[in-house]
Amino acid sequence: MVESGSGKEVYRTPRSLMEMLFGWNSLARRVLRLEINSIIPHREILIAVKKGAIITKRPEDRKFVRTFKIERGSRPLNLCSFEHMVYWGEYFSNPSRSEVHIFGSHNGIEWEVSYTFPAGSIRHVHGIYKDPFRNGVWVLTGDSDEESGLWFTNDHFKTLKCVISGSQKCRAVSIIPLQDRIIVPMDSPKEINFIQSFSPEQNSFRALRRISGSAFYSYHSPSVSLISTVVEPSEINRSKAVEIWASRECENWIQIARLKMDLWASISLKIFRYPEIKFPVTEDSDPEGITMFCTGTRQFGNSQVVIDRGSLVAYLDSYMGEEADVEEKVKQ
Repeated sequence: MVESGSGKEVYRTPRSLMEMLFGWNSLARRVLRLEINSIIPHREILIAVKKGAIITKRPEDRKFVRTFKIERGSRPLNLCSFEHMVYWGEYFSNPSRSEVHIFGSHNGIEWEVSYTFPAGSIRHVHGIYKDPFRNGVWVLTGDSDEESGLWFTNDHFKTLKCVISGSQKCRAVSIIPLQDRIIVPMDSPKEINFIQSFSPEQNSFRALRRISGSAFYSYHSPSVSLISTVVEPSEINRSKAVEIWASRECENWIQIARLKMDLWASISLKIFRYPEIKFPVTEDSDPEGITMFCTGTRQFGNSQVVIDRGSLVAYLDSYMGEEADVEEKVKQ
């Protein structure tokens, strides 16, 4: 099901034998990773990621068709539409640190390698994000200190510059590009994670808010921004709950929700997946309702939840106003 300006529309997607047998059961879908992982509009078409495939729907079709069979790993972590192209990067275990490809397509049907990271340079691609303020695309890589980096191209991968790398501060799955900086939420099981502000001009990070675990997903609109963590326990990050952080100006971040992981996740995170909350992709819009997709949480587990944007904005403004009053009283 896809939401559009005219309402909700239902399209069919290609199904594997496993999905035909077990797709009716929500728990089986969760274990087998059968859900749509990412979906974006590109010009007049829709492009999505399913386990093992990139699928595409043209305007004249009522169903998606598989346009690329993923050979390494189960799926990329996101899709990025920038100008006339769509990009995604390979995400697979890669224990031998072989070369890693970024694929691109102008029509969502024909895919070609747009860039290749040499063997030994990175483990895999965490995400690709467009930056309208710098007229280019950011590529996020992991996982070790040396492999983690923020890369940038403004010529559709004819060149790709490593802007910063060499620490877990550079390890991220999603970012929020702003006019004067980049919001970079950390994704590290090795260190305490922070929501960070990165200055491309000064090539430096500034910690904004400590968070309890790795951050996978972010949302940005003209009036509010959101970041969610996942439950990925390690010796450093021991939280068993998903957090949602919100900000009006991407400077002061407030925790607005903390959802504990469900029983299935507590039995085995490897089998039942990390509990997480995903957000929709926005194109400079500011919808009245912000849809969240919850998986593996006790409350709202395996369901869609809509946040009223107006109420959230009012709450954040009120909270910041109270904080300002307290600071003023302390000064006096």
